[in-house]
Amino acid sequence: RVLFRSFGAFLLGVAASVKIYPAVFLLFLLRKRYRSHFPYGAMGFILAMALPLPFVGGGIGSLLISAGLRTPTNPDLTDSYYQSESYFRESSAFNHSFRAFFDLLHQHAFAWRSVFEGITSEYLVFALIVLLVSSVLVLTERTSDAEAMAIIAIMCSRLIPISAAYTLTFFLVPVMWLLSRPEERSKWKDTHVLVFCGASMVVFQIPWGWGTIQASNYTIGALVGPLLSLVFLTTIAVRVLFGGVKKRRAGSSLQSHKLFTSPRLLRFRALRDRYFLVS
Repeated sequence: RVLFRSFGAFLLGVAASVKIYPAVFLLFLLRKRYRSHFPYGAMGFILAMALPLPFVGGGIGSLLISAGLRTPTNPDLTDSYYQSESYFRESSAFNHSFRAFFDLLHQHAFAWRSVFEGITSEYLVFALIVLLVSSVLVLTERTSDAEAMAIIAIMCSRLIPISAAYTLTFFLVPVMWLLSRPEERSKWKDTHVLVFCGASMVVFQIPWGWGTIQASNYTIGALVGPLLSLVFLTTIAVRVLFGGVKKRRAGSSLQSHKLFTSPRLLRFRALRDRYFLVS
């Protein structure tokens, strides 16, 4: 089993070298305390990144530019089209991200448009907050493994500014996790995760306003999918937060109960009642 885990971490590193999203699943290794498998993931990432370099142009320099560690000399590369606002607008019909959700609300909501506009314009701050909260939920023991995987799928498919339909396949991971564990299914545990992931994989490619699909117009998917993810995250966060408060209160009351009912104290009370109290 250790060999399979190491090989899985290696393949995860290879997948992250192709597209960085799978690297978020390393949080699950931390959750399961499989820290010894991290070097295998790093090895897969480095090998998969380094092996193609002799066969393609650019070499290490292109990697440094893509990572933001070096400024390109070609002025045409200083403002990438795929990171521009125009590309974001032209990809609206295929976008299922949180940014598309708030931009859609900014355009069509009946109230709070200024709030939605602020989130859209300062989306990096919003994404970092959601990333931090989601990471805490993944690492805490108050969430199940399937819930942790579903949260990681949300991080991979909703947080990036432009999220095409292929990113919804990340929601297959928690489904396959549950299907491979009959003991989880027999107890109907984490059924809500199956329902959530199943609904999240539906594209809802229906034009907003029931018109013709155009690349610059949003679809129903930009509303339904991110909304489901926000509700799922918020529900789990509230449950973890207030569940922890209840556990702490229950623990403190239990400790005080044990303090006042300890055997030594009970013997002292018995002696006191026997010799010092007059019936």
